[in-house]
Amino acid sequence: MRYRHHTADATSAREASAPVNGTLPVRAAGRPLRLLALAASLLCAIVCLSSCAPRGRAVGDTQDTQATISHDYIDRSDYGVALVGSGTDDDLVQKFRAGAENSSLSVFYAQAATGEQQRKAVEDFAKRKVTFIVVHPDDTSDASTSEAWEKSLGVARDAGIPVILLDGQIDPDNQLLYAADFIPTDSDEDIENNVYSLYHALAAVINADAHEKQMYVRM
Repeated sequence: MRYRHHTADATSAREASAPVNGTLPVRAAGRPLRLLALAASLLCAIVCLSSCAPRGRAVGDTQDTQATISHDYIDRSDYGVALVGSGTDDDLVQKFRAGAENSSLSVFYAQAATGEQQRKAVEDFAKRKVTFIVVHPDDTSDASTSEAWEKSLGVARDAGIPVILLDGQIDPDNQLLYAADFIPTDSDEDIENNVYSLYHALAAVINADAHEKQMYVRM
């Protein structure tokens, strides 16, 4: 009797799990749906994480009001300043380099004498996850290079790395692609008047503090 009772239970279990009119039971059919939903969620997460750029703002330029807060508490040794060379204004680039090193900042320098070399350096630095990329674009007045610059600066943007133009410009002026344009100055004014020391200008960018797009910087 026990054997027959066990057989009946097993038969009932098989019947319960078998398709009815070619349709899976609700419990069995629900499992693929749950897996599909999980896969869709994971795909959405991957898409959302594919770019570290803030929506509608440049990396390093996400605030709306002027900053007046000092950032002396920031550990300067944490900064990795990626500096791209220039074939048209190397003196300015070297002045920035000296100012950064005198401010106890780590500078990673890439020699570049053409716009093409500069763009490659920008993309290479973006892959290294540096803190900033600083570049004086050499050939942005040439319309044929506009798309190339947008691509290279876009790589840095997607990596979440602020780009600082060094007394330079891009054409067209897509302000989502750079955090600030540093204009050299000898002025002794302060931050409230949009004049920064080099260190505090970099601090404002890395903290995404409010600042003008063109920042006057003592180097």
